[in-house]
Amino acid sequence: MYLQLSRLGRGPVGVRDSTATGCALTAVVGAFAAVARADAYTAAVAALSCFGIAGRRAAQRPNRQRVSRGHWAPPLARTC
Repeated sequence: MYLQLSRLGRGPVGVRDSTATGCALTAVVGAFAAVARADAYTAAVAALSCFGIAGRRAAQRPNRQRVSRGHWAPPLARTC
């Protein structure tokens, strides 16, 4: 047995205040894992990275005060 570690940066501050981002992240990780059946670790790291990029893109949209679910969908679709 071996241990794999990855270090990912934190997403935008608004993510922690946005409802349902954890649920959305779970769905994205599941989708990546379904495609990369043999390598769940790489799928999870790729999904988290993709989600972080989408979060940064959502934060750049107008109304940066709060990153809401409505702001997440377009960047997430274009990124992942």
